[in-house]
Amino acid sequence: MWRHSTERWAWPTSLLLAALLGGCASGPDPREAAAPPEAAVARFEQAIDALDAGELDAATRDFADIGRSYPEYATPLVNLGIAQARAGNFEAAEQALREAVERSPSLAVAWSELGIVLRHQGRFSEAREAYERAVAADAGYANAHLNLGVLCDLYLDEPEVAAAAYERYLALATSPDPRVDAWLVEIRSRLGRDGRTARTDP
Repeated sequence: MWRHSTERWAWPTSLLLAALLGGCASGPDPREAAAPPEAAVARFEQAIDALDAGELDAATRDFADIGRSYPEYATPLVNLGIAQARAGNFEAAEQALREAVERSPSLAVAWSELGIVLRHQGRFSEAREAYERAVAADAGYANAHLNLGVLCDLYLDEPEVAAAAYERYLALATSPDPRVDAWLVEIRSRLGRDGRTARTDP
């Protein structure tokens, strides 16, 4: 049972648990189909608790060690990247997340987290590519659409793309961020369109 901090979801066979801004990522890469050993899961859960408690040094150390010990799994490296990004160490976070997507190219959450790290570094075109890879890996992963929308809205001045991404996010998210409705109305106003959201349109 692996997970990313804060939010969980279950996969058949291996309970891979994941977080981010809400919603869930793609199904498991076949290489992550087998459940990890119980001892590894226990240590992993401790590292998640450390990450959630803001104990970033401990979380970073444990996720790095788990990632080395279990090279068939990408999820510990995603969490390592999250811990390093929270500590402001974006170069190390990028390295961990790039290794994660090498291990599991279909793991949408890893691509989305990589996009976040690249955006923090001001590398907007690379961030967009990462978000698009997340969407390609799992078109139903709501957070990738949200992250793409924010990037195109605030950083790339592409309101049409941003509006489409926000609409997709609102259609997919189980509990969408209520701010996105307002963002979409504002974009539609700029574009000269009806301000109704995707959830209220006929």
